[in-house]
Amino acid sequence: MIDLIGAAIEISDWLTEHGIPHFFIGGLAVQHWGEPRLTADVGLCAVTDPAETDALVQNLLKAFAARADAADTARLVQLLPLRSSTGVTIEIALGFTGFEKIAAKRARRIEVAPGKSIPICSAEDLIVYKVVANRPRDVEDVEMVILRQQDRLDQRYIRRTLKEMEELVGDPDCLRRFDVAWRKTFPGKRRPANPERRGT
Repeated sequence: MIDLIGAAIEISDWLTEHGIPHFFIGGLAVQHWGEPRLTADVGLCAVTDPAETDALVQNLLKAFAARADAADTARLVQLLPLRSSTGVTIEIALGFTGFEKIAAKRARRIEVAPGKSIPICSAEDLIVYKVVANRPRDVEDVEMVILRQQDRLDQRYIRRTLKEMEELVGDPDCLRRFDVAWRKTFPGKRRPANPERRGT
């Protein structure tokens, strides 16, 4: 059995020890806010400054196994693929933006093993990530998180952040995709104008 929890604890402990803000955005976050689904790797975001990224990547490559081209991949697409000590794939997105810095502050720790916890992104920030990524599985994940969290979601934060992301990533359809997902999940239900309630 793939030891996803062990891999998540391993990389989170290393980043915490080195003072690197981080939060999990992959299957572990989806399982917490949405519904359990199969996942074969661990995905997270490490928040860093551009000037410090190369040093962070080199230190991670000293501590964890990786493909020969891992450093090049990190430079090209800001994604560092590693392997845990048990061989689990770990994908670290290198975050530089204001959104990712805010998401790190909004992250909450969840216990994943006795005496062990990891930070996961908020449900709202997970939706933002998934809407922007817009792969078929991401769309399904957004709908599942909406279905499970419903009116607990801070929609004003989601919509404001997606509007900002539209300009940042050059994709004018982010907000529309969220509204489509909401209407598909709750046909005929009006989008509530709920106040911001989470971690802002």
